[in-house]
Amino acid sequence: QRGGGGSRTVARYDFVSNPMLAEQYRNPYGLVRIGRVLEDLDALAGTIAFKHTRPRAPKHLMLVTASVDRIALLHNCDTASDMRLSGYVAWVGRSSMVLKLNAYSDGVFGGAQPWLEADFTFVARDPATQKSAPIDPLELRTEAERAIFSRVAAKVERDRAQRAAPPCAQAAPSQP
Repeated sequence: QRGGGGSRTVARYDFVSNPMLAEQYRNPYGLVRIGRVLEDLDALAGTIAFKHTRPRAPKHLMLVTASVDRIALLHNCDTASDMRLSGYVAWVGRSSMVLKLNAYSDGVFGGAQPWLEADFTFVARDPATQKSAPIDPLELRTEAERAIFSRVAAKVERDRAQRAAPPCAQAAPSQP
């Protein structure tokens, strides 16, 4: 078992002290390039998923981004302030996991609230058989981790039920 909070990983972007880095992330309007941030979030999610499955997972285990869900752009962000990306494992099933990722900026909400949120689902595959591979369960250490796990587990079950329902019985997606 691996702890959810223990998987928390942060990547920092020192835009203020590194103008060349800021330029790589700035769009023509002076705002952060969202596509670039999403690419980095995917890479960070992969790192977090990899950390969760190591060192006990077989060396040949493949981790694949299965989906990116609930991308919420809560505020525009520019490159005038430093930025950080943060994420952690929120839920683990037999062979899949959901990771919660956020983007923060010192210039948006004082860096205390994310300006972008997204959920990434990763699946573990055995490259030899092309079948799903088991991963370590999540050890929930705090009430906050248990609450997040329960919310994500309920969403995973709703999504499974919706995929299993006949197409004519499926309703349009609703708000959380």
